[in-house]
Amino acid sequence: MDDGNRAYCNLNEGIGKVMRFGAYGEDVLTRHRWMRDVLMPVLSAALGRMERGIDLTAMMAQGITMGDEFHQRNIASSALLMRTLAPQIARLDHDKQHIAEVMDFLSVTDQFFLNLAMAYCKAAMDAGAMIRAGSIVTAMTRNGNMFGIRVSGLGERWFTAPVNTPQASVFHRLLAGAGEPGYGR
Repeated sequence: MDDGNRAYCNLNEGIGKVMRFGAYGEDVLTRHRWMRDVLMPVLSAALGRMERGIDLTAMMAQGITMGDEFHQRNIASSALLMRTLAPQIARLDHDKQHIAEVMDFLSVTDQFFLNLAMAYCKAAMDAGAMIRAGSIVTAMTRNGNMFGIRVSGLGERWFTAPVNTPQASVFHRLLAGAGEPGYGR
């Protein structure tokens, strides 16, 4: 971000049993170790070769024109990221098997860009929060019991309220009333 804001995220774990969806086991740990020992060193070295880094603003703008919305659809931006990184990865003096594994992973992880988009949006919204004459919601959060928003122009003040319990049509009456407020409790 031009204003110096920074935000951080983990990297997308790919598909299958993943920690972000509550899976935990040896297969999840194995994937995390692979990400630490193979994926991260390759990506770090490739990014280190890029004098100006990656222009996520331009990449996201192009991704939107290709149909991405940065929540459930990130295929275009993930492909654009891979296209940007691939020449740098190919030039690395790294284990060729590791390079092949990273390229394979990036080529099938359609949601890889999602985590980067979330960090980008956090940094952008934090910049928007500094606009004193604004009235735009710059943050939303929940903890299972409360939901809150922060509005530009109102400083660090949060507006909070209790979450409700969803009322939904269900196919099996045993599920009726099984909803929890905001995924909490």
